[in-house]
Amino acid sequence: MQSQRRGKRTRIHLVSDVHGNSEALARAGDGADALICLGDLLLFVDYRDHSRGIFPDLFGAEAATRMIGLKTARRFDEAREYVSGLWATVDKEAAVEAAVRRQYERLFAAFPTPAYATYGNVDLPRLWADYERPGL
Repeated sequence: MQSQRRGKRTRIHLVSDVHGNSEALARAGDGADALICLGDLLLFVDYRDHSRGIFPDLFGAEAATRMIGLKTARRFDEAREYVSGLWATVDKEAAVEAAVRRQYERLFAAFPTPAYATYGNVDLPRLWADYERPGL
Protein backbone atom coordinates (compact mmCIF):
# COMPACT_ATOMS: atom_id res chain seq x y z
CA MET A 1 0.00 0.00 0.00
CA GLN A 2 1.33 3.43 -0.87
CA SER A 3 0.10 6.85 0.21
CA GLN A 4 1.03 10.40 -0.76
CA ARG A 5 2.07 12.56 2.20
CA ARG A 6 3.67 15.95 1.65
CA GLY A 7 5.07 14.73 -1.64
CA LYS A 8 6.69 11.65 -0.11
CA ARG A 9 5.50 8.13 -0.69
CA THR A 10 5.24 5.81 2.28
CA ARG A 11 5.50 2.11 1.62
CA ILE A 12 3.67 -0.07 4.14
CA HIS A 13 3.71 -3.86 4.16
CA LEU A 14 0.81 -5.67 5.78
CA VAL A 15 0.91 -9.25 7.04
CA SER A 16 -1.32 -11.52 9.08
CA ASP A 17 -1.48 -15.11 10.25
CA VAL A 18 2.24 -15.42 10.91
CA HIS A 19 1.74 -18.67 12.87
CA GLY A 20 5.29 -19.03 14.12
CA ASN A 21 7.11 -18.16 10.90
CA SER A 22 9.74 -15.80 12.32
CA GLU A 23 11.90 -16.06 9.18
CA ALA A 24 9.13 -14.74 6.93
CA LEU A 25 8.23 -12.10 9.50
CA ALA A 26 11.82 -10.85 9.50
CA ARG A 27 11.67 -10.46 5.69
CA ALA A 28 8.15 -8.99 5.62
CA GLY A 29 9.37 -5.44 6.07
CA ASP A 30 12.00 -5.56 3.33
CA GLY A 31 11.65 -2.44 1.20
CA ALA A 32 8.94 -0.94 3.42
CA ASP A 33 8.89 2.15 5.57
CA ALA A 34 6.75 0.30 8.12
CA LEU A 35 5.24 -3.11 8.73
CA ILE A 36 1.76 -3.77 10.06
CA CYS A 37 1.04 -7.24 11.46
CA LEU A 38 -2.56 -8.23 12.03
CA GLY A 39 -1.87 -10.95 14.51
CA ASP A 40 -1.97 -14.66 14.89
CA LEU A 41 1.72 -14.80 15.68
CA LEU A 42 1.55 -18.14 17.48
CA LEU A 43 1.57 -21.61 16.00
CA PHE A 44 -0.33 -24.15 18.06
CA VAL A 45 -0.13 -26.99 15.55
CA ASP A 46 0.90 -27.12 11.90
CA TYR A 47 -1.53 -29.30 9.98
CA ARG A 48 1.06 -29.89 7.24
CA ASP A 49 4.15 -30.45 9.38
CA HIS A 50 2.95 -32.14 12.56
CA SER A 51 6.30 -31.57 14.27
CA ARG A 52 5.78 -27.78 14.42
CA GLY A 53 3.89 -25.85 17.07
CA ILE A 54 3.09 -25.73 20.75
CA PHE A 55 1.11 -28.98 20.79
CA PRO A 56 3.88 -31.15 19.27
CA ASP A 57 6.51 -29.33 21.35
CA LEU A 58 4.65 -30.51 24.43
CA PHE A 59 3.42 -33.95 23.32
CA GLY A 60 5.41 -34.89 20.22
CA ALA A 61 4.70 -35.08 16.50
CA GLU A 62 3.08 -38.52 16.84
CA ALA A 63 0.51 -37.10 19.28
CA ALA A 64 -0.16 -34.20 16.90
CA THR A 65 -0.56 -36.63 13.99
CA ARG A 66 -3.05 -38.72 15.98
CA MET A 67 -5.05 -35.66 17.07
CA ILE A 68 -5.15 -34.28 13.52
CA GLY A 69 -6.12 -37.68 12.15
CA LEU A 70 -9.02 -37.96 14.58
CA LYS A 71 -10.25 -34.47 13.72
CA THR A 72 -9.86 -35.07 10.00
CA ALA A 73 -11.89 -38.27 10.35
CA ARG A 74 -14.54 -36.17 12.14
CA ARG A 75 -14.09 -38.27 15.28
CA PHE A 76 -14.34 -35.17 17.44
CA ASP A 77 -15.42 -36.84 20.68
CA GLU A 78 -12.49 -39.25 20.47
CA ALA A 79 -10.13 -36.37 19.63
CA ARG A 80 -11.34 -34.39 22.65
CA GLU A 81 -10.90 -37.41 24.91
CA TYR A 82 -7.41 -38.09 23.56
CA VAL A 83 -6.29 -34.47 23.93
CA SER A 84 -7.83 -34.19 27.41
CA GLY A 85 -5.78 -37.19 28.47
CA LEU A 86 -2.61 -35.53 27.22
CA TRP A 87 -3.35 -32.26 28.98
CA ALA A 88 -3.95 -34.16 32.22
CA THR A 89 -0.25 -35.10 32.20
CA VAL A 90 1.04 -31.51 32.43
CA ASP A 91 0.30 -28.22 34.16
CA LYS A 92 -1.53 -26.85 31.11
CA GLU A 93 -1.35 -23.15 31.99
CA ALA A 94 2.36 -23.20 32.84
CA ALA A 95 3.29 -25.43 29.88
CA VAL A 96 1.39 -23.31 27.35
CA GLU A 97 2.76 -20.04 28.71
CA ALA A 98 6.34 -21.33 28.56
CA ALA A 99 5.84 -22.51 24.97
CA VAL A 100 4.19 -19.23 24.00
CA ARG A 101 7.07 -17.28 25.51
CA ARG A 102 9.58 -19.31 23.48
CA GLN A 103 7.72 -18.48 20.28
CA TYR A 104 7.25 -14.82 21.23
CA GLU A 105 10.99 -14.44 21.90
CA ARG A 106 11.74 -15.50 18.33
CA LEU A 107 8.83 -13.66 16.74
CA PHE A 108 9.18 -10.32 18.47
CA ALA A 109 12.93 -10.36 17.81
CA ALA A 110 12.15 -10.88 14.11
CA PHE A 111 9.94 -7.81 13.75
CA PRO A 112 11.57 -5.12 11.63
CA THR A 113 11.22 -1.52 12.77
CA PRO A 114 9.08 0.33 12.70
CA ALA A 115 6.32 -2.21 13.06
CA TYR A 116 2.79 -2.08 14.38
CA ALA A 117 1.02 -5.19 15.58
CA THR A 118 -2.39 -6.26 16.73
CA TYR A 119 -3.00 -9.61 18.32
CA GLY A 120 -5.08 -12.35 16.73
CA ASN A 121 -7.37 -14.94 18.22
CA VAL A 122 -4.51 -17.37 18.91
CA ASP A 123 -2.28 -14.80 20.63
CA LEU A 124 -1.88 -14.02 24.34
CA PRO A 125 -1.98 -10.21 24.48
CA ARG A 126 -1.30 -10.14 28.24
CA LEU A 127 2.29 -11.25 27.45
CA TRP A 128 3.03 -8.73 24.68
CA ALA A 129 4.30 -5.99 27.00
CA ASP A 130 7.17 -8.30 27.98
CA TYR A 131 8.46 -8.15 24.39
CA GLU A 132 8.00 -4.46 23.59
CA ARG A 133 11.01 -2.56 22.31
CA PRO A 134 11.64 0.77 20.58
CA GLY A 135 10.12 0.85 17.10
CA LEU A 136 7.60 -1.88 17.81
